[in-house]
Amino acid sequence: MPAHDLATSPGRALVDVKRGIWAPDLQLSIAWTRLVHGNISRISPRMLIERHFVSTEVRPTVGNPEVGLCPASEVNDGPGHNTPTPSLYIVLAIVIQLPGVPMTNGCPPLFILCAPRSFTSLLAAMLGQHPEAYGVPELNLFVEDTLQEMVGAMTDVYAIQLHGLLRTVAELYAGEQTIDAIDMAHRWIVKRIDMTTGEIYKELCRRVAPLRIVDKSPANSATLRRLERISQAFPDACYLHLIRHPFDMSKSLMNLQGGQIMATLTNSIDHSQGYEVLDPQILWYRLNRTVCDFLATVSDRQQMKLRGEDLLNDPKQYLQLICQWLGWSWHDSAYEAMLHPDDSVYARFGPFGAQLGNDPNFLKSPIFKQRHVSTGSLLGALPWRPDNQGFFPHVIELANSFGYE
Repeated sequence: MPAHDLATSPGRALVDVKRGIWAPDLQLSIAWTRLVHGNISRISPRMLIERHFVSTEVRPTVGNPEVGLCPASEVNDGPGHNTPTPSLYIVLAIVIQLPGVPMTNGCPPLFILCAPRSFTSLLAAMLGQHPEAYGVPELNLFVEDTLQEMVGAMTDVYAIQLHGLLRTVAELYAGEQTIDAIDMAHRWIVKRIDMTTGEIYKELCRRVAPLRIVDKSPANSATLRRLERISQAFPDACYLHLIRHPFDMSKSLMNLQGGQIMATLTNSIDHSQGYEVLDPQILWYRLNRTVCDFLATVSDRQQMKLRGEDLLNDPKQYLQLICQWLGWSWHDSAYEAMLHPDDSVYARFGPFGAQLGNDPNFLKSPIFKQRHVSTGSLLGALPWRPDNQGFFPHVIELANSFGYE
């Protein structure tokens, strides 16, 4: 909700401040400010609950540890509370949600739909640095209908798919990503285990509102059912279809540590020659075809297609196009911020138990370096195939429709 709406909304009282963070279980939202160069200025929501910025006047008794506005290391499950010494940050306003006044679900998210190894981690982090956005790791919430089903599906080799949600909850509700914060995130999940994944996602949107979440979970694009869950939860969501040349995406996946396992787990196996061949072009086609079929049901104003190579070759032009499409402001400081995906709180490895949530190569080196990116060919033998076969005709046809030759 915009600031001018917040200040005049029925049932709310607010001093002139751009935004605060909503704490649903407390029916309370705290707006923090700090003194910078003699001026009061808003700090970002991602800093609102950072350690030592808690005022004794509004510190609740910690009965719900995932809500506690203090470092996760100081959160406990019993009565009583800890009171860190306030820093330069002060409470400017307390926004009270009165009974019967509906809460908003925040801004509808931006979903980047894609196959893996398609520059998704980089683009999501870049867009997430825009002052009107909040980039998250791979949440993977819409792989199932309920949180219980999702957690149940993410065991064994799939357990890493939960890392992004754990890191996000830790950051948004504890203000840090530590082993203690990840512990708290597990309790946060357990408390909400019977909720739908759409309800969970809306809670996260409220947590960062009025910023817009930018989500790049490739698992969303695996089936139409998952994409339909997104549409049902967020009818006004925007979708950015990010594409990479099938040769380069496939080669990148096969060269990635664990990439062949990923290809196997996603059933990217060709049986057409009478024997089994691991071939990631199958994954490229399946996911991009699914995205195209889904977007055929979505309003034109809610979708945009982008080749990753074009973005990397001319970031200013394409980032501006994306901002204009989303209705985001465009100015030098916003562009400069987006050129620093490494400033994201998620652009590094997480603590033990939630190390990933993003492409490991991106986490090792999240700095954006503009460079010319060329594309491979759709013709000839594929180096990952021992039988010297090339791309399937239907893969070539779909790649041609994206402008690849």
